[in-house]
Amino acid sequence: MGFLSQIRRFDAYTKPVEDFRERTVTGAVITICCSLLCMLLFFSELNYYLTTEVVSELRVDNTRGGKLVMNLDLTVAGLPCNYFSIDAMDLTGDRADAEHQLFKVRMKDGQEVALSEKVEEINAEKLHDEKQEEEETGLAVKDECQSCYGAETEEQPCCNSCEEVQQAYRNKGWAFDHSAQQFSQCVNEHFDLNEELQKTEGESCRVHGHLEVNRVSGSLQISPGKTLVLDGSVVHDIRGMKHMSFDTSHTIHHLSFGEVFPGQENPLDNTEHEAESMNMAWHYNFKVIPTEFRKLDGSRTATNQFSVTRHEKALSQMSSRLPGINFHFEIAPIAVIKMETRRSAVHFATSVCAIIGGVWTISSILDSFIHKTNKLLIKTELGKAG
Repeated sequence: MGFLSQIRRFDAYTKPVEDFRERTVTGAVITICCSLLCMLLFFSELNYYLTTEVVSELRVDNTRGGKLVMNLDLTVAGLPCNYFSIDAMDLTGDRADAEHQLFKVRMKDGQEVALSEKVEEINAEKLHDEKQEEEETGLAVKDECQSCYGAETEEQPCCNSCEEVQQAYRNKGWAFDHSAQQFSQCVNEHFDLNEELQKTEGESCRVHGHLEVNRVSGSLQISPGKTLVLDGSVVHDIRGMKHMSFDTSHTIHHLSFGEVFPGQENPLDNTEHEAESMNMAWHYNFKVIPTEFRKLDGSRTATNQFSVTRHEKALSQMSSRLPGINFHFEIAPIAVIKMETRRSAVHFATSVCAIIGGVWTISSILDSFIHKTNKLLIKTELGKAG
C-alpha cells in the first residue's frame, strides 16, 4: 500500500467528491454545443483523411519524339465554313505532317444546317498522294482524265471536278474568280464562286475534333481563303474575297492538349472573344507543359497542361497580313509529375485528438468563467440586500 500511495501522488487528474459536484443549465448547454461541434469537426477531418491528395514535382523533360494531340472545339461566329481554311504549320513555317479528325459544321442561329464535313486542307498533299497511289495500284477506279486547261502537272495531270481545276489553278498561281464558266467541269456542276459565297452568308462555323502532330513547336492557323504551296511557301488564295471584311469573333468551347486527368484546368474553356472591329488577327501563344498523372492503382496517364497569353490586332484591308485566329504552341523543357497519395493515419489521429482536446479545454474555461461570474453577481446582490 505504501508503494501505491507514492504512485498516487503523480495523478494529474484529481477527482472531486461526488457530493461536491454542481450541475448547471449553463454547463449542460455548453456540453451539448461542444459535443455537436466535436462531431462536426471529426467528420470533417475524416472526410479530409479519406480523400486523396495530389502532390506535384518538377523534372527536366528528357523525352524525345512522340506525338502532341490538340483537342479543339470552337465556333467562329462571323465566318461561314467555306470562307476560311485551317492549316497546321511546323516551326519552319512549312505544313506539318498531321493526322486529324477535325470537322466543320455549318451553323445558323445556333442550329446545325448541314452535316459535319472533315477538314480537307490539313495534309492535303498527303491525301492527294495516297489517292494517286491507290489509283496506280488499282485500289481505286480511275475516272476519265479531263483537262486542267493548261494547269496540268506531273502530280496532277487530270482535273475531273471543278474543285480539282481550282486547286490546279491555285498551284499555278493563276486567277480563277471570274473564269469558272470557261471550264466544263464547273458548268456541269453549276458552280459559281460568288453564289457559293453568298449562299452561306450570315452563317457561322463550328470546328471540333482533334489534331495529332509531331511533338515540336508549331501552330494551327484559321484564315480566310484557300491555302496552297507555291515555291515551297504556304500562301492563301483570297481571290473573290479581296474586298470583303471578316468578323473573326469566336467562342472557344474546349481546348486542351492530350488526355483529361482529374483536377485539370483548361483556361480557355467556355470563353468568348468578341472582335472590336472587322479584320482582326488573334494570336494565342501556348506554353505546353508535359504532364504525367499517376493514380493510386499504379496507372499512369501521359498528357499536357498549358498556360496561354493572347493578343489581337485590327488590320486594314490594305495590310499584307491576313485576319484570322492563330494558335502557336511551344513545348516547355520542364515536365510535371502529379501523384495521388493517401494522407497519414498518424496525422488523422493527431488532428482528432487536437480537436477534441481543444474544444473541451476551451469549453471548460468558458463554463468556469460563466459560473464564477454568476456566483460573483449573486454575492453582490446578497450583499446589497443585507
